[in-house]
Amino acid sequence: MLIQLNGSSNMRQNLVMSYSFEIDAQRGLLTLEFWGDYVGAATDEAILSVLADMPLLERRRITRFAVDCRKVDSATLEDTDFSRVRRSERQFQHLLEMTDVEYRKHLEGLSLAAWIDSDSPTGELLVERLQRVHRSSNFGSAGICTTREQYLMLLNLPPSLDISG
Repeated sequence: MLIQLNGSSNMRQNLVMSYSFEIDAQRGLLTLEFWGDYVGAATDEAILSVLADMPLLERRRITRFAVDCRKVDSATLEDTDFSRVRRSERQFQHLLEMTDVEYRKHLEGLSLAAWIDSDSPTGELLVERLQRVHRSSNFGSAGICTTREQYLMLLNLPPSLDISG
C-alpha cells in the first residue's frame, strides 16, 4: 500500500511547516519531503503526526524514515538539544505502545536518512542541525546524504527504486 498526502502544521511564532509524506507499507518506509521553512523539530513533529493517524500494528512496521530536505529554504538550530530529542523519543515510544525493553530493541532496527542539497544556502545549517539531533538520538542508524544513491543505501533500499514521488 502506498499513501501520499500533503500537510502543513502551524508551529511556534506563526511559522508554517510544509511537507508531504508517503507511506510504503511493504517496505516499512515513511518518506517526508519538506519545503520552505524548516521550523523547530519539523521531522519529529511530522513523524509523530503521521504515525498517530495510523493503526498500531502499521505504526510499528515503519522502520525506515526518509527525510528529503532539498527544497528547504530556511532553517534554524532551534530544538536540537538533548532534552527535546528525548521528549520526542518518549512520545514515539508512547505511540508504539512499547515497554522500555521493547522500545530499545525496536530503535536498533530503525534507520533514518536525511537528503540535503549541499549547494543550497541552508545546506550547512541543515547538516549542523541534523548532526546535533543525531548525536542525541537512539535510532539504530541515521545519516545525512547528498545523492539519491546514498539516500537509498542508507535506507537499505534497492538502487533501482523510483523515489521521484
